[in-house]
Formats: sequence, structure tokens, C-alpha cells
Amino acid sequence: MKRTLLSTVAAVAVTMLLATSASAQFQVGPYAGLCFDGTEILVGGQARIPVGAEIAGMPIMAKPGIEFYPFLDSDLGTGVDYSLFVVNLDAVVPIDLSESLDAYAGAGLYVARSSISIDTAYEGYDFDDSDTSIGLNIVGGATFGDDSKSLVPFAEAVLAIGDGGDGFSVRGGVLFSLGGK
Repeated sequence: MKRTLLSTVAAVAVTMLLATSASAQFQVGPYAGLCFDGTEILVGGQARIPVGAEIAGMPIMAKPGIEFYPFLDSDLGTGVDYSLFVVNLDAVVPIDLSESLDAYAGAGLYVARSSISIDTAYEGYDFDDSDTSIGLNIVGGATFGDDSKSLVPFAEAVLAIGDGGDGFSVRGGVLFSLGGK
């Protein structure tokens, strides 16, 4: 079941990318941030893809992304490996505030996959486990500078609500414009 869910998430993300017109401009870029559910550093990447639909005259953008938490196991001790990655499938609506500042708000789904492995000094007593959780993202943020430029900085806040627990994170990064105008 978990493989089916992850395969479905991947298929939706690929479909969103392929459904985008070749002449449409989309953006991709890296980010770094801090999750306050345990105060963990995160790194990731996301895309902003026009979907060709509007809400109240404002375009809807698909915002798929993936993030990793690289330092989760650093304070757990020797022989403990813990990892977490999250796939986000959000949709946002940009709100034009000025020539150099745009806000955006939206929501979407996340799928989080965590794994732990504990190696003990006693043969046969090692431990491995993993878990997949699903939840809802509520997203708000801003882009700085002119969106027609090839490099656009952004900052955002995300509230994640789901069966893996609730978490609040802040992220910042840059988006690179690709495709037509």
C-alpha cells in the first residue's frame, strides 16, 4: 500500500510537469529552512508550474517539492541512523503586491517517510523500522524582485498537519526561471 501511494504521488508530480505547456514559464530552485517541530534543519527543492486555471482572476501554480532533514541522527549516538524525507504537492495562488514583491498562499498534501536503524553490539538484536505519514500543508510566502527575472529569491512558512504530527517550518531559497515567457 505504501509503495502504491508513493507511486501515485510520483505519477501526479510527473503529470503536472508534462501537462505544462512548453511555452509556459516555470521556476525551479533549492531552499533551506528550519522546522520548529524539534528544531531541525531542512534542505530541499521545489518547482512552480502554471496549471492554466485561475481563482478570482489569479493564476494557480502547482508547487511540488521534496525536502530532506540531513542532521536528524547527529545527536542520537553511535550506531543509530535516522532519516526523513518529505514530498510536498502544493498549489499556490500568487498575489501581486508591487513590482518587486509578490505574496502567495495555498495548500496541499505531504507524504513523509522516516526510517531508523539501530546497530547493537549484540548479534541478532539490531533494529530497523520505517513509517510513512500523510498530511495537509498550509503555505504562505513571498517572492522578492521581478518574477520576469531569471533568479527570484523567496521566503515561506508552512504549517503541516497530519498523522505524523504537526509541524511549522520556515524556508528560504531562490527560484530559477525556465521555459517561455
